[in-house]
Amino acid sequence: GYVIPTTAVKRFLTDIQDGKYHGYVELGIVWLPNILRNQGMKKWINIGSEQKGIFLMDFLNNVDTHKHLKPHDLITHIDGYPIANDGSIKYKNGSSMRFDEIIERKLSGNQVMFQGVRKGKKFSKQISLYPPRFSLKQRNTYGQRPRYFIFAGMVFVSLTKGYLNTLKRRYNLWD
Repeated sequence: GYVIPTTAVKRFLTDIQDGKYHGYVELGIVWLPNILRNQGMKKWINIGSEQKGIFLMDFLNNVDTHKHLKPHDLITHIDGYPIANDGSIKYKNGSSMRFDEIIERKLSGNQVMFQGVRKGKKFSKQISLYPPRFSLKQRNTYGQRPRYFIFAGMVFVSLTKGYLNTLKRRYNLWD
């Protein structure tokens, strides 16, 4: 059997009240936990020795988070909750959970407040959350094997619009 958490059921029932299911929102961030254990890294980011948080590395191309947050930002709080170096927060009831669980509980159009440090200066950013702009094919494909070919240690996959958009944004290859 499979148990669906009550938070997921409540979220679904709230989301569908307008007659349409909008899906889960995503931040689309790539982050590193525990990087602030390294004093040299703290010096490079230009933060105090007692500062805690998560270090942003990159962004996925299907969300707009990159318009507000930047690579090498240190995120210290989410909706007022301090983020530990391992990415955990202490929630209202005192339970410990990953910071992105706050995002999981949000609906399309809800906002989240981030506080952090960028190049030694503190910042606050309020971001509206939405589901990814394009459907992620791998999430919605069931009963089919993924199509790929391995030759000489390289993996070849079909060229898709998603891959092209990633290349365009990451490497500025063409306009």
